[in-house]
Amino acid sequence: MALRKRQYGATLTEFVVVAPLIIVIGLTGLQLALLYQARLALDLAAYEAARSGSRSGARPQEIRDAWFRGLTPLLSGAALIPRLPSDARLAAKAVRTAAVIKESLYTRIEILNPTTEAFTDFADPALQRMVRSGGRRVIPNHDLAARPRTPGPHSGLSIQDANILRLRIVYGYQPRVPLVGRWFSSGLSLLAGGTDPFRQGLMAVGRVPVVVEVSMPMLSPAIESSWVASAAEASGEESPGEEGGGSDGGSEPGGHGSGNGNGHGQSGGAGGTGGQPGGGAEDDFCTV
Repeated sequence: MALRKRQYGATLTEFVVVAPLIIVIGLTGLQLALLYQARLALDLAAYEAARSGSRSGARPQEIRDAWFRGLTPLLSGAALIPRLPSDARLAAKAVRTAAVIKESLYTRIEILNPTTEAFTDFADPALQRMVRSGGRRVIPNHDLAARPRTPGPHSGLSIQDANILRLRIVYGYQPRVPLVGRWFSSGLSLLAGGTDPFRQGLMAVGRVPVVVEVSMPMLSPAIESSWVASAAEASGEESPGEEGGGSDGGSEPGGHGSGNGNGHGQSGGAGGTGGQPGGGAEDDFCTV
């Protein structure tokens, strides 16, 4: 009897030692699976943002709105609002509105192409007046096949290459699994390194920076905005800044948000509305 009690005590001790480790490993695996699922949702949202931008002259407002529309499936279960309306359309609208208010703080969108140098090379003043761009430069989009492929002196791009919209979106994913969420983000922050203040800020508040890049041909003339990066910023030679005093004709509240923060004074400004009609969905291609 005494021997049986000693064996039982040893088994209980081993369980107490091993069980927490098994639980942590299991919860970490669950969190990794949720992060992978989130990445797929972010890829879809980035595609929606690029497609909307390609059809609207790369206007920041259109890109931002399409991004948050694409995020609706990911955020619908994130308890952004306590009680959703029973109507599906009203519920989706409520989630998008809450996402813009809350998740804009953890989103940065940059237009990597066309660059500011491409606008210097190919801007068309007559087209700028035609589309009423408000003084912002415009790259023509018509008759690209008939135009020469000569690289511009400043950008090194042809006008055909300048008509490829490329976005880089950094989003701070919030780990959802209890107990391991903070450990998960803290561990990634130690491994990530880097000097980007925006990504460092995301990790400081327990968010995981997820970077998505997407490319799509322009289906309308590209209009310059403060989200547009320079060639050096697009290639990663310069880290985008996080503070800016300007905006891009919009009304994004606060000092942060879905802006490029690339030193052009854009830190959460929204773009103008409207845009040039695009060609058609059959011409779309996308790389994520």
